[in-house]
Amino acid sequence: MKGFQTVGKSVPRLDAYEKVMGKAQYCEDLSLPGMLHGKICKSTKAHARIVNVDVSRAESFPGVRGVMTGQDIPNLKWGRLLEDRYLIATDRVRFIGEPVAVVAADTVDIAEEAVSLIRVDYEELPAVFDPEESIKPDPPAIIHPEMQSYARAPLPILIVAPDPELPNVFTHLKIRKGDVEKGFREADLVMENRFSRARIHHATIEPHAAIVRAEPDGGFTIWATDQGVYMHRSQFAGSFRIPPSKVRVIGSYLGGGFGGKNSVLVSPLAAVLSRKTGRPVKMVLTREEAFSLGTTDTEMIVYIKDGVNKDGALVARELKLILNGGAYSGIGVFVAKNCQFGAVGSYNIPHFKSDSYSVATNTAPAGPFRSFGAAQLVWAIESQMDMLAHKLGIDPVEMRKKNLLKEGDKDVTGHTTYGIGAKACLDKVAEYIGRDEKFESSYPWKRGKGIALANKYTMIGTGSAAVVRLLEDGVIEVLQSAHEMGQGCNTVLAQIVAEEFGVTVDKIRMVSPDTGVTPFDYNTVSSRVTYHMGNALRRACQDAKQQILNLSSKRLDAPPEELAISAGQVYVRGNEEKAISIKKLFVPGGFVPGLGLILGKGQFNTPYSREDPETGQAERTVAYYAHGAAAVGVEVNVETGQVRVLRVGEAWDMGQPINPQLCEGQIEGGMGMGIGTALYEKMMIHEGIVANAN
Repeated sequence: MKGFQTVGKSVPRLDAYEKVMGKAQYCEDLSLPGMLHGKICKSTKAHARIVNVDVSRAESFPGVRGVMTGQDIPNLKWGRLLEDRYLIATDRVRFIGEPVAVVAADTVDIAEEAVSLIRVDYEELPAVFDPEESIKPDPPAIIHPEMQSYARAPLPILIVAPDPELPNVFTHLKIRKGDVEKGFREADLVMENRFSRARIHHATIEPHAAIVRAEPDGGFTIWATDQGVYMHRSQFAGSFRIPPSKVRVIGSYLGGGFGGKNSVLVSPLAAVLSRKTGRPVKMVLTREEAFSLGTTDTEMIVYIKDGVNKDGALVARELKLILNGGAYSGIGVFVAKNCQFGAVGSYNIPHFKSDSYSVATNTAPAGPFRSFGAAQLVWAIESQMDMLAHKLGIDPVEMRKKNLLKEGDKDVTGHTTYGIGAKACLDKVAEYIGRDEKFESSYPWKRGKGIALANKYTMIGTGSAAVVRLLEDGVIEVLQSAHEMGQGCNTVLAQIVAEEFGVTVDKIRMVSPDTGVTPFDYNTVSSRVTYHMGNALRRACQDAKQQILNLSSKRLDAPPEELAISAGQVYVRGNEEKAISIKKLFVPGGFVPGLGLILGKGQFNTPYSREDPETGQAERTVAYYAHGAAAVGVEVNVETGQVRVLRVGEAWDMGQPINPQLCEGQIEGGMGMGIGTALYEKMMIHEGIVANAN
């Protein structure tokens, strides 16, 4: 890329060698002296009162070092919005798989055997599994009778409190613009449809795991599979009612996240066992456990009502979104909020109304999966757009183009949109798929092509901090807390630092996230790392460079503004022969006379504009939207229903790619997961039981 040395180049991943050679350390690979192994006794009932938990046989089993039930820790609760969940169930269970006891033993096998010896007596209660039944004012079962009294987290973003008239609804979010009823009256065509999208599971290649060591001061050191060490620390400390400074969370490589490792899950259970036994405890979920008690994707039911004119112009759109949040509010309430951005970021709609509900059911707690619900809603909307175009006899691609937001337009929330490359993306995928070329079919197979628009928001109201430290051997150490979980962020961030200093990437050393060492980052979510942490790192580099220029000024007898840095040298602009190596600013041992050390600091945050709770209107609701489009060619066996994907392509407007190959990898990975969720994947849940957890 012209003008850049490192940015815009497909630099090989920094972690490639370690991972290919099997040298990369993941949480499950770690071991501590004296470490025990923890396992979970899980509820077998979807909704029941706990009458008694008998752990006597488990406690006396050889090799067992500790057993805990909810009665041992009755005051420990947690929740991102509502404190609605005990670490271990105390008086009631609300889904099959909920922890009712935990065991620490010398080996995993002993712990599993001990769990099988625990006896739990239940008094079954009515249960509800269908979110459309649960959302009613008089549902078949009330899952949280005390919901109105739960402690509520002081959150800076808008999450509306539960409504007492809808006892199983965790939250209800609204967007309003114009008058949809007026729009429907004025439209030439009104169409209504219902779309549903079942739950799937993230099925990350690395299982959920944690190692926790209780410390003598009452704190904890945690190694965990989590997408953000600081978010993990905050949630963990809150649930244990201890200061965050008493919790240290140490990150390692993460074997995939996709939103499924975005909340504390295992570490609190390992922690109570470590506190009881005085020894470190490792807990690793099996795949079956991850499916039954881990955070799943969110089932979504979408009702869409559209009003359009004969020329294809959208006049009004009304949405009702029912999200199955599972038994506890968790992070699912945020999915109910953020999924609506999928309906907001692409089209200019004069009249708009959206109601999004996170609804409790007696199933495993749900949460985000690649875009916090926005992709699921985009799928429903784009399906509706095709149906509208077909009904009107209009080319579906041209209909989409007609309704696109333009540069400087305000979307339905009042957010001003910029950098909209949607039209170019539509044109690119239409060309790729050969939109105007005939697709030959042979019975019983019928072939067809489809094109859809997409958008992906990045959240606001979050911050990132970064530090760069120059070492005497020319290496630049980067301290930041974004997680490398397969997406390549360590490589991208190293390229940004290398570009700033005019050095090669091999001169950059990335320090693993660690709340005891690396500075704050909100979380590795919402496609925010390159934008937020990348800008924080740029500022940290600029701070360090200014220190270097100031130190070099006297040595080179030139003011700092006349100096520049490249390839480990400081030189006078226009006279590159007059230069000094940065290494010469250090004395043996690494001390920098006059400064002590060269340490650059930077931070970046996107201010949050609080939405109006009745309209969802705000000056700024997202950091930005990325716009893209997809095209597929498929054939369907009209006798059996079998589907074959023949071609698939995507185009995304991403501005300046830092590492093109990594960007392509992310797009291709998204394609694969998209095909899987559309055609092949589904959690089969019957009466609260996950039938295909293996």
